[in-house]
Parts: sequence; C-alpha cells; structure tokens
Amino acid sequence: MKSTHLFLSLALAAVAASADSPVDERPPERGLEEGRALFLFNCAPCHQPTGLGMKGVFPPLAGSDFIADNSRETVLGTVLGGRTGKLVVNGVEYNNVMPAMSHLKDEQIAQILSFVYESWENPGGMIAAHEVAEVRARLGVPTDPAQGERHPRTNEAEMTYQGAPSVAGAEGVEMVVNPDAPPISKEEFSRATKIFFERCAGCHGVLRKGA
Repeated sequence: MKSTHLFLSLALAAVAASADSPVDERPPERGLEEGRALFLFNCAPCHQPTGLGMKGVFPPLAGSDFIADNSRETVLGTVLGGRTGKLVVNGVEYNNVMPAMSHLKDEQIAQILSFVYESWENPGGMIAAHEVAEVRARLGVPTDPAQGERHPRTNEAEMTYQGAPSVAGAEGVEMVVNPDAPPISKEEFSRATKIFFERCAGCHGVLRKGA
C-alpha cells in the first residue's frame, strides 16, 4: 500500500514539474537551416544572402514592411504567382519583375518563407506546406517544373557568377557600332544600358551570357 502511495506521489510530482517547466517554442533549427539553404539557392541572387536586396532594383526581405503589413496569403501569392509593376518597400519604389516560384514544391516554399519570417527582424512565424497548397489551389497556380527550373549542363560556380546582379552599374560601358544592329543614339544606348544592369543582369548576367 505504501509503495502505491509513493508511486502516485512521484507521478504527481513529475506532472507538476513538467507543467512548471518552460516550453521551448523556438522553431526547429533543422527546418530553418533547410529553408536558408533553399533561400540561398533560389532567392539570394536577387534578394541577396543578407536579405537586403538592391536598393531601387530588388526589394529587401530583411525588415520588410511588405512582409509585416500584408497577410501571409498575400506573401504566398506573390511567391507562387510572381509580381510585376510598381511596389514600395520600406519607402523605396521598385518597378521590376519577380518571376513566379510555383515550380518549387509546397514544402520547399513553406521552408523558405519560414526562414524569411523568422529572420532579419521580420514578424516571425512558421509556414506550413498545407498553407502553400491551399493558396496555390485558390489562385489556380500550376506546378510547372519548367518554370524557373535550374539550368542543366551549367556548373554552379558559373551560374552564380553569371547570374549575380551587377553591383558595378553601367559606368564605363562603351558603345560599339554594329552595322547589323538597328540605329541607336548615344543617349538611347546609355538609357538601355542602365535598364539592362538594373533589370536584366540579375538573370542574364553582366556579360549577357545568362546562367
């Protein structure tokens, strides 16, 4: 009888201790590490590994008021469907094209966005794969592996170099007259060069060889 009472006392003490113990509510590190790796592979060429983007060209994800002020569904819709046109983030206007990332699996998008939400003083919160699937279905966004697919037969070093956004700008680029090309003035060439370095070099590379 005494042993029964002792067992019950120990069991109740264990329950009380577990109830008083602090609960670790931090996201699992492995999930965020996987999200970080996916972010660096798919998003960093434009938004940069630091999440700071390029002012006036690629909007920041670090401390982004777009992320803070919009619903998760809006953010998910932007990732799945892409975005075109003017956008103001942290007081800076952007007018560029973000390609749709719908070729990624729901779980991959969830991991990337969980990493972004949990980083750089953003609001925090984990995204589940079923949330991505629900928004994908609601928006009618297809899963197309060819959209945004990594380029075969191109090694990663070349892809990273050629596909990196230009931080050098268009300064020093000289105009070479090509008799087979349409006529263009120096002013038009200067403007076209600026547009290329701001909007195209991120994917097509500073040497125009693509990735």
